[in-house]
Amino acid sequence: MKICNELGFALSGIVCALSLCAYSAEFQNARLVNDGFENGLAGWGSPSKEWSVAPGQGREKSSALVWRAGKTGSVPMQRLAIQGGMKYRFGAYVRVVPYNPKGLPKITLRCYDWQEKLRCEVVAMPSGDNDPNAEGWVRYEGIAAPPTDPYCDLLVEMPPEAKGCVYFDDFYYQIDGGKTVGEMISGSYRNEAASGKVRFAVALNVNTVRYPLSTLKPVFSFEGEDGKRFVIAPDSFSYDKALVSIEVARLKRGASRVEFSLGRSGAPALGTSSLEFRRLASPASRRVTFDEYNRTIVDGKPFFPLGMFIDKVTKEEMAVYRQGPFNCIHPYTVSKEGLDICHDTGLMCIGTLIFHAPGRHWRGRGRITPEKALANTLTFVDSLKNHPALLAWYTIDEDQLAYLSTQKKNHDEIWRIDPDHPIYAALDRPEHVRAFAGVFDVIGMDPYPIGNNRGGIETAFGWGSAANEAMYAMRPMWQIPQAYNWGWHSSRKNQIGKNPELRFPTREEFRSMMWQAIAAGANGLLPYGFFEIRRNMKGAERDATWKMVCEESQKVRDRFHVLLSPPGPAIEGLPAGLAARTWNVGGRTWVLVCNLTRRAVN
Repeated sequence: MKICNELGFALSGIVCALSLCAYSAEFQNARLVNDGFENGLAGWGSPSKEWSVAPGQGREKSSALVWRAGKTGSVPMQRLAIQGGMKYRFGAYVRVVPYNPKGLPKITLRCYDWQEKLRCEVVAMPSGDNDPNAEGWVRYEGIAAPPTDPYCDLLVEMPPEAKGCVYFDDFYYQIDGGKTVGEMISGSYRNEAASGKVRFAVALNVNTVRYPLSTLKPVFSFEGEDGKRFVIAPDSFSYDKALVSIEVARLKRGASRVEFSLGRSGAPALGTSSLEFRRLASPASRRVTFDEYNRTIVDGKPFFPLGMFIDKVTKEEMAVYRQGPFNCIHPYTVSKEGLDICHDTGLMCIGTLIFHAPGRHWRGRGRITPEKALANTLTFVDSLKNHPALLAWYTIDEDQLAYLSTQKKNHDEIWRIDPDHPIYAALDRPEHVRAFAGVFDVIGMDPYPIGNNRGGIETAFGWGSAANEAMYAMRPMWQIPQAYNWGWHSSRKNQIGKNPELRFPTREEFRSMMWQAIAAGANGLLPYGFFEIRRNMKGAERDATWKMVCEESQKVRDRFHVLLSPPGPAIEGLPAGLAARTWNVGGRTWVLVCNLTRRAVN
């Protein structure tokens, strides 16, 4: 299947040779050819007879590369150009038939120098995407950082113990990361503050082979009270970020720009970035805001969002939902009537806009223009923004990078019309978080590992930790643990009973995912989803599952006095497989330690 990668260019190229002969310019190609096998095996050398192309067996019924059990000889391969110092993201989609946890394929990138010496080798690993229509396809992905030019080999191999047949489709190979100097964000909500220190961060993607960090001159600058411009060095500088803390009292009153430049001696700067920041006379009065610890503050008091996703708020469903320990709810359909019910029940509500505003799930596509849709969305926001039950607006639901500019417009306009509520986003690719950091106020990662393409339960911590790092720990997180069965999706219902992974999480798994999310930095939990349990389970099984979810959620609520306290000291030297987080509660240090594995850890 021919696809375009998320940097916006088509994956195309020239035919590459299979043999490992001496490097020649004719083999240097920065992009893949025939990544979806619509042109047979063109560009993939001359693999042995176990490899062939199967029309109609790829994703969305396109063509696919297929391996059928046999003695493996030569393998499919493409030779590609690399630039030392850059990071490359590569992979493909794989489907194993029949389901077989052994004998997994190897998609390998081997990087060589000018003397044809192997300098690095990376094997792509299964990545648990949240795609309900995957139909057995698993995305394998790897990231390579070759230390030098000029080429690499992308190979597809099968181990001797493999059985059955394996399909491959939609290979990709692209530079990982954005511009050399990317977007600047601040650690202060809505880029404003009246006092204290504010952290600023700039995303970087420096080729340290071409530009060693020791040769660069990174500087932040800002305008002071008397109009004088101050230039300061970053507190921290690496190939992927520059960080600085600035006392608010040093900034000009009102609005001014904080700027960053990545300079070089005797040469033009590699790039610049800036951000408008407002120094306030006194803290802004907002219904919902966040403090320096990324805690949610509602009406001036710390609030730990604990709730679940629901299709639509009704009195009948709320009669069941309020049996649980929850203080908020996240409906996919929001209305004044639903907000009234939430308020009467004592719940805060997240207002979903993903179907109203342009984006991945916009339902007006083809019927009205994006501009009209955004205008209608703003009218809708304006009509509900003063409701006492409203907690936040939900604008991004696993959107891809292609929607980044669209979501930036949505974010800025909603910010303008509603100063009292933050914008909440859910993402399912940790590697996209930094790019999206300027278009949301609070993030929710949704790793659903149980039954999802062999995803490990440790992703409940891993995705949150990666997102926190990508945001420089400057954005709040309301994480989304798994509370449903992947088999409930229509494309997978026929696998229930055949694939042992397709099931609802056990009590131990659900508990682990909830506390792993907190250990990763979450200050809110919104398990998905209440309506899935109600819709797909019956009788005693549904009652028992709902009881379990409520009991485990109650254990979180029982620790609100800890979870809403300031952070404690960092813990270092933990063994692999463990994660920890601390809080300072009345002069005592509370410690959460999570086992991220399914085995005992000493």
